[in-house]
Amino acid sequence: MQEIIRKNKIKSAIAFIILIWCFAYLFGVIISLPYLFLHKQLIFIIFPPGLIFTLPICFAILFLIINTPFRMSASHLSEINKFKYKYILNIVEEIAIASGIKELPKIYILNSPILNAYSFGAKPEKSSIVISKGLLEILSRDELQGVIAHEMSHIINRDTTYILCSGILYVIIVCLKDKFISKK
Repeated sequence: MQEIIRKNKIKSAIAFIILIWCFAYLFGVIISLPYLFLHKQLIFIIFPPGLIFTLPICFAILFLIINTPFRMSASHLSEINKFKYKYILNIVEEIAIASGIKELPKIYILNSPILNAYSFGAKPEKSSIVISKGLLEILSRDELQGVIAHEMSHIINRDTTYILCSGILYVIIVCLKDKFISKK
């Protein structure tokens, strides 16, 4: 298991380095534009000046992502009712104790009939598990325990951190592609 955690930390670091490189290149181009217009020649050294602006921004983004709790905006998520869904809380506590997690992840209910569950969070200490109402209505306690154990394994192995870094990188690339490449 330690090997999986180590690999996911490496993947997250690589995704973050690619993110820094993309921002450095973008800021370098922006910084170089006045030079291009004033001197009518293209300069090819755009990466170092962009890096000066990029590093503080990327590390601020990383700090905010890791230390900011999840905000439920425009979603159909609600924090679990500890009295109505006591059995879910018990399942999560059992699995957390068995797996050695120090802090319980927050548990949310997705108000949807779809059959889905997922976990998210930048660190295991600030992670959450979402379970849909459709899943709660269909599964038995044992089946639900298996689903929650699966989601907890994502938290323990830091898959959620890797997916978060990759997701941010993906959104940036898609936005840049739509902004600069897709225009016809």
